[in-house]
Amino acid sequence: MRTKKATAPQNLDVLLKTELRTFTVADVVEKLDVSYKHARAVIDFGVAMDNLRVVKHPQDAGQLYAIYENPSWRKRWVSGVWR
Repeated sequence: MRTKKATAPQNLDVLLKTELRTFTVADVVEKLDVSYKHARAVIDFGVAMDNLRVVKHPQDAGQLYAIYENPSWRKRWVSGVWR
């Protein structure tokens, strides 16, 4: 981000540590207790840094929000020990 007060990198770290696998902007607003603009900034920053990915665009299913996912959980799921 371009200002010294940018919080997207710190909020992205918090978001990546939560248990959310798939989420919308509204979920991020609720989970991080930030405004809609800040939640969008966090998600946009995460997508730009390849830490988040878009799963479903709003036009795909007539939804209000796009659905995003934290791809790191897939690695844990695939490489985890299963009994």
